[in-house]
Amino acid sequence: MLAAQNTTDKKLKGDFMFYHKSFGVLAFILAGPRVIMRLTSASPGPLPGSSAFETIAAKAGHLALYALGIFLPVSGVVMGSFSGFGLPFFFTTIPSIEKKPPVAKQAYELHKIAGQVLEYIIPLHVAGALFHVAKGQPIMARILSIGSKSKAPKA
Repeated sequence: MLAAQNTTDKKLKGDFMFYHKSFGVLAFILAGPRVIMRLTSASPGPLPGSSAFETIAAKAGHLALYALGIFLPVSGVVMGSFSGFGLPFFFTTIPSIEKKPPVAKQAYELHKIAGQVLEYIIPLHVAGALFHVAKGQPIMARILSIGSKSKAPKA
C-alpha cells in the first residue's frame, strides 16, 4: 500500500492497488479458516519467565492482530462490494453487490484508520518477539510449533 501512496505514476499506482485489493480478498477468504484453526488449537499459555505485564501485553497484542486481521479484509470487501467498481481478484474482478457510495466511503475511512493502527501494532509485536529472544526465551520455537497441538480429546 505504501508503494502505491509513494508513486506518482498512475498506472503503477493502479497496479499496486489492484494487487493490494486482490491480496485483501484472499485474506478475507482465509480469515474464517484461520480463526477456526486458532479456536481449535491449544494455546501454549504464558511464556515461562515472563512478567504479568509481558503476558497482558502479549494477549492484548495478539487480540489486536486478530481483530485487525479480520476487520481489514472485511472492511475492504464491504468497500468494494458497495463501490460500484467491484473487488479486484488477481485475474478478474468480482462485481459489486450494489452501488452505495456512503457505505463504501464509511468502509474506506474505517479501513484507512485500521491500516494506520496496524502500522504501529506490527513493529510492537516484532519488538516483543525480539525482546524475548534477547532474554534467551525460546519464543521462535513456540511460534513455529503453535499449530501442532490440538484441543481435540485424545482417543
